[in-house]
Amino acid sequence: MSEDLSFNIVNEDNEEITCDVLLVIPNDDNINEPYIVFTDYLLDEDNEYVLQYGKIVIENDEYTIKRIEDNNLVEQIKDKITEEMYEKASEQVQANLFDFNNIKETFIKKNEDGLDIEYHIIGYYEKYRLYTDFIPDDSQIGFKIYVDFKENDEYNLVDFKLGKEIIKKFNNEIIKKLKSDK
Repeated sequence: MSEDLSFNIVNEDNEEITCDVLLVIPNDDNINEPYIVFTDYLLDEDNEYVLQYGKIVIENDEYTIKRIEDNNLVEQIKDKITEEMYEKASEQVQANLFDFNNIKETFIKKNEDGLDIEYHIIGYYEKYRLYTDFIPDDSQIGFKIYVDFKENDEYNLVDFKLGKEIIKKFNNEIIKKLKSDK
C-alpha cells in the first residue's frame, strides 16, 4: 500500500478537511488491517504537525479508517514511526555524506590518540555542530557522528545522550525539508 493517500474527514465545526497518510505500518495481528499515521496539517504548540493514528478496516466491501484510542498501541506505532523516520533521514544523510561537493566545511582537530584528523561538517542544528571523520562505525548511518557546541571560542563535545538526541532532531529537520520539497 502506498503512503501517497489522502482522504477527507469532517471536523467538529462540520468542515471538510483533507488528511494525508504519512505512513502505513503493517499490523502484526492482522495483515489486512494496517495502521496508518495521518495528519490534517494542524500544528501543535511546538509548531509540529499533529499526528493522528488509525487502522484501515474493510466494512461492507468499503475501506474505513478507525481512530486508535489505545495509548499503548499509539506508543508502539510512534516507536515504529521513529525508527522509520530515522532510517529515511539516515539514508538522506548517507547520500549527502558521499556527495563530497555538498560538504564544503572541514576542520582539523586532534583525535583521542593525538593525531590531526580532518573532520567534515554534516550540518548545524541550533547551536550544535554535527561532523564526521568518515571512519566506519556501527551507527545507523555507518559513520561515527560527533556533536559539539561553541562556548568561549572553543568547541566542546556533548555527552553521548545529548548527542544522540541532537542527531535525531537534525534527522527530523531533514525529513521535514524532504516532505516540504515534495
